[in-house]
Amino acid sequence: MSYISLGYLIIPKLKYFSNRSLSTILLLLWISTTVPGQTSYCNGNRVLGMGIANAQNDSANYPRSISFAKDSAGAQVINLLFTWNTLEASPNVYSPVLLQTANAYYPAQNLKISMNIAPINTNVLCVPSDLDTVPFNSLKMIHRFERLLDTVFANIPNLSLYCLNIGNESDVTLGTNSVAWNQYTTFYDSVLSFVRSNHPGLKLGTTLTWGGLTAPSTIGFGQSLNAGSDIVSLTYYPLNSNFTVKVPSTVPTDFASVVSAYPSTPICFQECGYPTSATCNSSDSLQNLFVYYVFSSWDYYDTKIPFISFFSLTDWSQKDVNSFANYYNLHDPVFLGYLSSLGMRTNPGNGTSKPAFEMLRYQSAIRSCVTGIKVPLQAVQAGFYPNPCKTSANFFFQEPGEHLIEVFDLCGKKWKSQICFGQAEQIILEDLSPGLYLVRISGSLGNSAWVQKLIKLDP
Repeated sequence: MSYISLGYLIIPKLKYFSNRSLSTILLLLWISTTVPGQTSYCNGNRVLGMGIANAQNDSANYPRSISFAKDSAGAQVINLLFTWNTLEASPNVYSPVLLQTANAYYPAQNLKISMNIAPINTNVLCVPSDLDTVPFNSLKMIHRFERLLDTVFANIPNLSLYCLNIGNESDVTLGTNSVAWNQYTTFYDSVLSFVRSNHPGLKLGTTLTWGGLTAPSTIGFGQSLNAGSDIVSLTYYPLNSNFTVKVPSTVPTDFASVVSAYPSTPICFQECGYPTSATCNSSDSLQNLFVYYVFSSWDYYDTKIPFISFFSLTDWSQKDVNSFANYYNLHDPVFLGYLSSLGMRTNPGNGTSKPAFEMLRYQSAIRSCVTGIKVPLQAVQAGFYPNPCKTSANFFFQEPGEHLIEVFDLCGKKWKSQICFGQAEQIILEDLSPGLYLVRISGSLGNSAWVQKLIKLDP
């Protein structure tokens, strides 16, 4: 899935500190027993990105959307995708206005761009009309795309590119057709050589889906296509084949799968998202857990995964959803629910933040080394012990006041909700099944500050 084209620029006093440290250590020990990989918690070379969609009232106020991504969440990179036939609507006639606009705007915002120039966009062939039947490995196709790239670079002299990807989710179109994969690989390898000869040092890749990179039927094709890539780029939406969601706890295994398939090449998540629509069997709570699991897994593969870009900032409007459904020629109600709810903020009016956006802000803030900036965020000074526990857990707070403690399972179902009126509280957990639970501790009632941690309940 992608945002397709740029008709507009889609463009969270006494024993507290010692107990908090213990809780953090226990959490990391738990992760180390469930996710293979690195053990370091934070790596200063990681970069956070964001795909931008506007709230209803922001259609003429793109800078406010950028402020949410950059200043609130700490994003350093913005995703921009241009299809080939958007930039070259007629043979050898180029439309560079969007490129020129990006070149004028993003450098002033101190933002880098993850750019994709797509001859294929998911299930849509995006070449100029006169090339519709021309095979990708033909010199005509290759030379035309090289001329397009010359035009692109000529119009973005000030733009700082984090990376350049050629093609978006091309595996959806290529399927299991070995001839088509071979032709596209020839095209891609030729383009890589052309770009490197003119723009040395730029990180180059091609974006495939997580399934295309890891499924037995296509993993070999993807590995051959990526043999010359500087980065392995992918989109990641943990969905079943009918567009219903997988549980967020699948994230560590999914990360491990792609790292295992590409052990020697940096892996960049160009799109990483999770819908909230009930038609997808999802909810705000599940999206919230998804963001938590992404950051936890990223900590584990910090040296392997330099870049993750969340998609998207805001839900699309119904008008946009309908347009994209027509573009993909796919009108399944579950797919439409997926398209309409990928944002971490809602669309109507000025938009409101879903829990996942606050989770993103919190996880970004406590990893200032991920983004290079510290996001201002009030955190609840709270902790709990023991962890693991059996029948109860003791919660404590640095400041007195009213606090709300909620316990969720890893599918987002709430099992406990209790208000604490002092600086300590005990929650009885003996009626819960053994396993892992997510504990959310909110600040004084009416205050949006919160902290969220995992707790393990032993038999």
